Amino acid sequence: PSGGIWKTSCVRQNIASYLLVLILFLATVGPVRSDQVGDLQKQINDLESKISAAQTQEKTLSSQIALINNQIALKKLQIETLKVKISELGDKIAGITQKINSIGQSLEKNSLILVHRVEKTYIEGGTDPLFYLLGSNDFKDFTIRLEHLQIAQKKDKILMEQMALTKKNYGDQKTDLQAVKTEQEQLVVQLNKLNEDLARQNSEKESLLKVTKND
Repeated sequence: PSGGIWKTSCVRQNIASYLLVLILFLATVGPVRSDQVGDLQKQINDLESKISAAQTQEKTLSSQIALINNQIALKKLQIETLKVKISELGDKIAGITQKINSIGQSLEKNSLILVHRVEKTYIEGGTDPLFYLLGSNDFKDFTIRLEHLQIAQKKDKILMEQMALTKKNYGDQKTDLQAVKTEQEQLVVQLNKLNEDLARQNSEKESLLKVTKND
C-alpha cells in the first residue's frame, strides 16, 4: 500500500510540475514576442534616421550604394516585424477559435438540458397548477408537486439566462475572430508589398554595383 501511495504522489508531483512549466511558458510567449517587436522597432527607427540623414548629403555612387543598403536592411526589418505580428495574430485566432468551440459545446449541452426539462414538465402536467391539483392524492401531495414545479421553473429561468449570456459571448467572440482575421489579412497584404519592394531594391543595388565595376 505504501508503494502505491508513493507512486500516486509521484504522478501528482509530475503532473503539477508539467502544468507549472506549461503555465510559465504560456505566460512568457506574449512578452517575448512583444519584446522582439520592440527591439525590431528600435532598429527600424535607427535605420530611418540614417536614411533620412543620407538623403540630405551629396549624392555619389558610394553614398547611393550605402543608402540602398540601409533601405534594404530597413525593408528586411519591417518584413521581420510583420511576420512576428502575423504569427501573434495566428495564435490569437487559434485561442479565440478554441473559445468559440467551447462556448458552442456549452450552448448545445444546455439546449439539450432545457429541451429535456420542458418535455418532462409538460409530460408531468404542464405549468398549470390546476393539473397538479387534479392529479394529486391529497393537499399535501399537491403542495409537494407544486413546490417541485416552482423549483423546476426557477432552474429553467436561471438556465435560460445563462444561455442568453453564453449566446452573447459566442457572438462577441465571433466578431472578435473576424476582426483579428481581417487584421491579419491586411498585414499579409503589407508583407507581400514589402517583399516586392525588397526585390526591387535588390535589383537596383545590383544595377549600381554593375556601374561601379564598369567604372
